[in-house]
Amino acid sequence: MTNPVVRGSLVFFNTFVPVTDPCSVGGYGFRFAVNVIDGGSPDEVAVDTNDDGYIDDNDRANDGSGNTDTIAAIQQEGFLPEPVFIEDIAYTAETPSKVKELPSPPTGRFGWQELLQ
Repeated sequence: MTNPVVRGSLVFFNTFVPVTDPCSVGGYGFRFAVNVIDGGSPDEVAVDTNDDGYIDDNDRANDGSGNTDTIAAIQQEGFLPEPVFIEDIAYTAETPSKVKELPSPPTGRFGWQELLQ
């Protein structure tokens, strides 16, 4: 439904599932954050899924038997517009969420070349 946004090693995009009654309006969607290489779940936790302000292991999915994994999609009610990023906050509709910060570019000398006469 929206254009994907590549941010670092992740692709962010939204989907929409309309209500099944053709006489009604509305629906829900999923906010996705997937690996740009293979489209799978992120290798590391990428989104603050529990809204505690931190991106950590508490944002992983747990199957109840001790197995955890990163989350690639979060369901949200209503139509989801294209995500907009301001630093480490993603804005999708009325719900902002913290996302993994982009790494800072390296500073200092990257290389040099000796010039000979």
